[in-house]
Amino acid sequence: HNVPLVNGFAPVSESLVANGRWWPRPYAAARLAIASSGAGVLLRHDGFARATPVAWHARRIVPHPGGIMVVDSFGGQGSVDVSFCWNFGESLAAFDSATLTARGPAGEVQLTIDGVGGDPEVTWLSGSASGSWRSLNYGEACPALGVGLGWHINLPAEISTIFKYT
Repeated sequence: HNVPLVNGFAPVSESLVANGRWWPRPYAAARLAIASSGAGVLLRHDGFARATPVAWHARRIVPHPGGIMVVDSFGGQGSVDVSFCWNFGESLAAFDSATLTARGPAGEVQLTIDGVGGDPEVTWLSGSASGSWRSLNYGEACPALGVGLGWHINLPAEISTIFKYT
């Protein structure tokens, strides 16, 4: 669920639907590589190349003191709008856009983001104040915290997001 969007597109073929019609080729031809080590996980794909100037995207997820670090690298030339869609667990219920902090009864998660210029455009993922939905059982839906953070960036780019839990 926590994927970046480039110019409004997600990286997989199922995400491109125009007027109720699905065009599986050439969009379904995206290649994905996954590698893991003691230092974390690396995912790399060329799915954005179907409809944007991003030739490839890689996401590295590594442990970080008190949390995790997610490093997104975008290859290509030109400029794009990039949005990061972050879904938070049920114990986090509010998001402070000024401090980029999710809070709830269990504590808080602060985001520190490097590699972009300026403050992000903050949006709720589902357009409502909770931002998203979660379902623990089929047919049941409960509000959940989900936010989108967006910027206009120049390619190539590397953006790191540190999630620190306190």
